[in-house]
Amino acid sequence: MFDFISKLIHGRSEAKKNDQQVAATLNAHLQAEDKHKSREQERHLFLKKVEAAANDETQLIELLGQCDFADGRFQVAQKIVSQSGMVKVLPAMRKLDKRVAKLLQTRLDEISEKAQNDLAARACVAAADSLLQQTVILSNQLVDLDKQYALVKSISEMVNVQFQEKRQLLTKRLGQQIQLQQRILTLMQEIEQVEDHAASDLDAKFLDWQARFDACSSDENATSLPKHLLNECQLKLKAIQDNWRRAHAKSEHINELVSAPENINLGEQGADVPVRLMVQEKTVSKPANKKTNKPHLSLSLEQIEVSLQQMEAALEQGSVQNARQFDRELRDVDTKQSYVNLVLSVELKERLNLARKELLHLLSWAKWSGNASRDELVNTAEGLAGLKLSPKEIVGTVSALREQWKQTEASSGAATKELWTRFDTACNSAYAPAAQFFSEQSDQRQANLRQAESNLVDWQAQVQALLTLEVSSSNDKLEKNDWKSIASTIQQMQQSWRGLGHVDRKDKNRLDKEFDALLDQLRQPLAARQQEEIASREALILSASQLDSTQKSAVDQLRQLQQRWQIQAASLPLPRKDDQALWERFRAACDAVFEQKRANAESADKQRHENLQAKEKICLELQQVSLGEINEVQKISGLIVNAKNAWRKFGQVPRSDEQQIDTKFQTLLDGLQLQMQQLQERSEQEKSQHILTKLHTCLQVEALISSSTTDLVALQTLKQDWNSCTLPNSPISKNLQQKFDKVCSVLEPSDGAADTSAYQEHTNSKRAETEDTLLHLEILLGIDSPAELSRERLQKQVQVLQSSLKNGQDKTQALGLLNHLLCLPLKVDTNMQQRVESLFHKANLKVQ
Repeated sequence: MFDFISKLIHGRSEAKKNDQQVAATLNAHLQAEDKHKSREQERHLFLKKVEAAANDETQLIELLGQCDFADGRFQVAQKIVSQSGMVKVLPAMRKLDKRVAKLLQTRLDEISEKAQNDLAARACVAAADSLLQQTVILSNQLVDLDKQYALVKSISEMVNVQFQEKRQLLTKRLGQQIQLQQRILTLMQEIEQVEDHAASDLDAKFLDWQARFDACSSDENATSLPKHLLNECQLKLKAIQDNWRRAHAKSEHINELVSAPENINLGEQGADVPVRLMVQEKTVSKPANKKTNKPHLSLSLEQIEVSLQQMEAALEQGSVQNARQFDRELRDVDTKQSYVNLVLSVELKERLNLARKELLHLLSWAKWSGNASRDELVNTAEGLAGLKLSPKEIVGTVSALREQWKQTEASSGAATKELWTRFDTACNSAYAPAAQFFSEQSDQRQANLRQAESNLVDWQAQVQALLTLEVSSSNDKLEKNDWKSIASTIQQMQQSWRGLGHVDRKDKNRLDKEFDALLDQLRQPLAARQQEEIASREALILSASQLDSTQKSAVDQLRQLQQRWQIQAASLPLPRKDDQALWERFRAACDAVFEQKRANAESADKQRHENLQAKEKICLELQQVSLGEINEVQKISGLIVNAKNAWRKFGQVPRSDEQQIDTKFQTLLDGLQLQMQQLQERSEQEKSQHILTKLHTCLQVEALISSSTTDLVALQTLKQDWNSCTLPNSPISKNLQQKFDKVCSVLEPSDGAADTSAYQEHTNSKRAETEDTLLHLEILLGIDSPAELSRERLQKQVQVLQSSLKNGQDKTQALGLLNHLLCLPLKVDTNMQQRVESLFHKANLKVQ
């Protein structure tokens, strides 16, 4: 029954609720901005704290735990430099901030790597110290130390200086050892070059050699010399000393003979011959009475001179074999013998004797070194059995040993049968694993040959099957899967062929030719199909390069081309070189389209950012207006219209800011609308209040009519109150003014005599209509009626409901009834005045 009343009340409550929501949205936006500003201030203060605590790592760690934004944590983490500090905060940062955790972990890894490098460098320094403590330094030890030091990536300056100092000391020590060894070798060479052991100055030389030997043996690096070298040099010194003593003793004996001629039996004919010649004559002369037969020499002096020169040259070069050959040519030449056909000069004899002596010396050394070398070769060959060598190494080692044995025999003569048997047995024993390996390899090559021939037979059948499938297919072309199968078959055949292993060289060429002929049966049709596929992909590249990047469908078209490329690439593989080149060209064409799209997007983004700035400027202007005090509804309305027109001039903004800027603009507009509505409501309330004031004054004047006496003073006061308040321009104001003028005319007639009885009778006649109008308005506006009129109100509600159902709800019905009520005379009492004022207050109608 009261639906129309509830709808009216609900409509007003909904409008009020919308106003509250707009106000709440505006307040929320302003609070969000205040919160953002507060947040920025907190961040700024936090960064100042970080700068102030740059040298206090403990405080930095506390700030890192308190920080709640990523950039601040990253800046704090950059200032933490100690390893303990980074280790302390790393676990927490792994859960909270991955970027900070990555930074800390990277720096910890760098510190760890630096520590390892420093440890390795110090280990090199310690190794250098250890070498310096040794009595003997070997060159390979320095090489290993340098290799170890070269592996260290980064070395501190202090450690590098320490190592270089110790390395220089090691180099100096090694140089001193080498110089000492060269001094001993030089001394031995000088001793070996002595020819005349009876020379007068040999004693002085021996003393010098002995002093030099003592200096070498007492040197601080003497322990680095090979022991046999010192012993050999000492033996040579002793031998030359003994030879010199023997020669000196012999010379003294001859001098004694010369100084005592009575001990010599001289003939009569030798009385005038010097004693020295007589001694020599005694040692070499023969009985004169014996006749000597001088031999005949087959060589001429020129031949002897040439052979001797060649022998001397061979000896100078150290070639024992060549020197022995030339000595064989001169074996018939005896320097102590006289020949019939030629006479040897003293110089030639001395040269020949000296050459033969040097040859004997070299032969003795060669024989000694040959025996030593053969012993070493035998020991090396016997030691090969215990070594784990590869067959190739065994063959190389045994071959090298046998070759060295031959060279030793050529230079030092043949070895004993027992030594040769040991050497040959050791070489055969060492070669046995290699021989077994090569036998197994030969068997394996035969197996590989059989496997290769079997594979060729199987592959021939498979190739025939694929070629038969090609002929039986439609249009004499294989399907995509078949081409892929052919390419896969070719690859599998090639991989299997490469994995077969070695075969004999005589079979390798034949098998390769058969395999290539078999592959050509598949490669030729595949190559032809691949050329067609290359042309197809060239077309795709051309299509991609011709796409218009400004079209919206360009990306979709490009993706379709990429899908086609992927399908074709999966169906028919191309040679790797061609496929890579085509793919790079296609990708370049696609990248060009995407790059152009990106450039266009950047231009659009730039325009969007400019639109965003313009719209933010509009919002700023509206925000300044909303914060100002504008009490004119028309001005606010004009600002809203201008803002909307300016807003529509600018296009889209960045998507991430679109919702925010639109919400902000709408919020500001809603705020201005709310402000304008509030001004309108305030104006309407003021107008309604003026009407209520005028109504109250009018009712008081009308109440004077109902009184028994006319109070002109009170009437004048009420007129003054009426004139002090201005009525708005509306139908209600007009009716109210007419009613006031009418009741005033009743109290102040033009003829001068006030007669209120007629007006009261008229009021009484309209009493029922007035009550009916009041009840009707109270029902429409939802105002309670007096309790004594409950019955009449119920009846009137039924009438109002029936009229509403019949004619529909009329929104101007209440306004019409109010105007009609003002036209009716009222018998004003306290109850009536309250009811009428309540109706006008509740209506709160808009003044028109």
